[in-house]
Amino acid sequence: MKKLSPEKKCLLILIIFNSIALAVFIPISVNFNLWGLSIGWIIGTVVTFINTLLLFKSGNLIADQAKDNRGTALSVLFYFLRFGLIAAAMVVCALLDYVAKHDFFAYSIFTCAASVLPSTLVITIFYHSDDEEKKVEKK
Repeated sequence: MKKLSPEKKCLLILIIFNSIALAVFIPISVNFNLWGLSIGWIIGTVVTFINTLLLFKSGNLIADQAKDNRGTALSVLFYFLRFGLIAAAMVVCALLDYVAKHDFFAYSIFTCAASVLPSTLVITIFYHSDDEEKKVEKK
């Protein structure tokens, strides 16, 4: 994993983590007929990947701001778009839960919220740890 860029490393770790979590939720969903767990996790995972890509894109836009002054405006737009996507995913899961009367899609909003949280941890730990390694190598 040393050859990967920090962005690709974070995405790979998110894919591995979310795949493992989904592998845990699918047997629970099948045995207890709670498909909302898996569906909420899938919706949250899709939003997490989109948000992570938008976060990296906005960071690159700010870094390239010396060439183009649009970087800051687009990064602010991406900021609100990321939170809008999270809110939209929560609303979709809440509506699924409400429409199904807590049967088929029960707990989908909770797993959707839980699937968004690991991206913050992965980016904080692994993206910034690469920055620290680069600082140590320069000395």
